[in-house]
Amino acid sequence: MAVLLAVLVILSVFLAGYVLGLVRARDPNLGLVREALAAMNTYSLDPLPDELRLERSMIHAAIGALNDPFSVYVEPAQHELQADDLAGEFGGIGALLTIDEDGRVLITPLAKGPAQVAGIQPGSVLVSVDRVQVPLFPSLPDLIASLRGPEGTKVHLVIRGSDEVGGTLEYTLTRERFDIPSVSAFLSPLDPALGVIKLVRFAETSPAELEAGYDSLRDQGIQALVLDLRDNGGGLLDSTVSIASFFLPSGIVLKEERVDHQQKEYRVEKPGRATDLPLAIFINENTASAAEVLAAALRENRRALLIGSQTFGKGTVQAVVELSDGSSLHITTARWLTPEGKTLDGTGLVPDYPLESGSESGPDPYLTLAQHLLLHESVGP
Repeated sequence: MAVLLAVLVILSVFLAGYVLGLVRARDPNLGLVREALAAMNTYSLDPLPDELRLERSMIHAAIGALNDPFSVYVEPAQHELQADDLAGEFGGIGALLTIDEDGRVLITPLAKGPAQVAGIQPGSVLVSVDRVQVPLFPSLPDLIASLRGPEGTKVHLVIRGSDEVGGTLEYTLTRERFDIPSVSAFLSPLDPALGVIKLVRFAETSPAELEAGYDSLRDQGIQALVLDLRDNGGGLLDSTVSIASFFLPSGIVLKEERVDHQQKEYRVEKPGRATDLPLAIFINENTASAAEVLAAALRENRRALLIGSQTFGKGTVQAVVELSDGSSLHITTARWLTPEGKTLDGTGLVPDYPLESGSESGPDPYLTLAQHLLLHESVGP
């Protein structure tokens, strides 16, 4: 009993000292955040991060308090890479970066890019970029972003051979423009009468890419078409509406409901050019956001049938707010509804023809079913 009492006394003294310390740090003239920072600066055993890192940490915490998984803070490097993907192009040196088992960053030049033309060998070790040593970059996205920039600008690299024998080599490369395709179009290997358009994201360039792919397939005499949205996580809403309108003669593409419950309708402004061929859409559990908007719009306007598995179920719209340091806030601003007024948030789209993905070997079961439905059974949505 005496031992227990001694423990309780020691614990109470420790807690009292901790609380008394907080009391002494209070200053009614400071805001709560400044009060906390002042206390951290005064009492922390380790030095505080720089002001910018503290600000970014606070933004992460503040937006996390919304309890919305789709409202996020994106730091500058990652935002730049995302912006490049959505723009469909970037300025760079034409190289891939990988990290080996020893933690070294290896550079692999792409064919005919500035890195290959300059003579950089595949598997070389990247030592520094613009005089900044590679280990000083916070992450691989930060390092990749440092290699990108406006077309025509220069970047200085220091490279060492993969065997690390000998000294280093220096290169000053001029960045060139590289496209990031979001669309591929090809004839089905099962039947050349069936065309396939694979759409991996909704970028600024996606509507033009899709139209070019469609025209190429029509020139090859296709009689039916598949739009493959498997593993498509979304992208730009404007591009989504444009692509939906390309396949529809008229109708509503989606409805957007904001915080005041006011609804905005996105409609087909003029008949699209791809309204006649039988159409199927491939979906799976990773089909999300803008991809779900497109799939729902084409099905509910009786234009396409859905093949695959239930989609992700992301029914909200985010505004991307770029901040002064190159970072961005992605903030949920609205909920989107299908043309018939349904919400898919947390539920997703249920396919007309359920189908699980097949093995990597052998014919794609999605294509097999689409060929049967579109070319032989003449089944429509």
